[in-house]
Amino acid sequence: MEAAPVHIIQYFDGSKQGIIPLFQRAYSWDSRDWATFCDDLMAQYDEEDRCSHFMGAIVTVPVKSVPVGVGKHLVIDGQQRLTTLSLLLAAIRDQARATDDKVTEGIIGDLLLNRHYQAPDDLKLVPTQVDRGRRPRRCTPRDPPGTWFHTRNRAWCSRIATSGKS
Repeated sequence: MEAAPVHIIQYFDGSKQGIIPLFQRAYSWDSRDWATFCDDLMAQYDEEDRCSHFMGAIVTVPVKSVPVGVGKHLVIDGQQRLTTLSLLLAAIRDQARATDDKVTEGIIGDLLLNRHYQAPDDLKLVPTQVDRGRRPRRCTPRDPPGTWFHTRNRAWCSRIATSGKS
């Protein structure tokens, strides 16, 4: 096995899919974890010297699959951070939609979905089976209010809206 630093965006760009396997725990971050994560991001954003920031280890392994669809990787470590980042990206996308910023909405949307693929290859990050029951299959605005995703997403949306840094 080989370890190397990567930019976090590499987990969301291109046509690929991270799959959180059965043995991983359900998503469990709460507002305290989110606040720490967001404070770390905003501190990095506010710094004049934007050097790299270590977000912790993320370990993935390729999944052997049929030669059609997107490249798939099992997320062995880092699923809480990747899930939180996907929620943040969805909140930014939703804030862009609310302000009619179609360019930002499209760019961020491409980080969440493999638009040219259908299920099961369309999501960039597939949650654990436990979370699939709690979270809508797709992170889209068509999810009904009050769902697990919108409850989590609302916290990010309000934080982005009040920070003025969308």
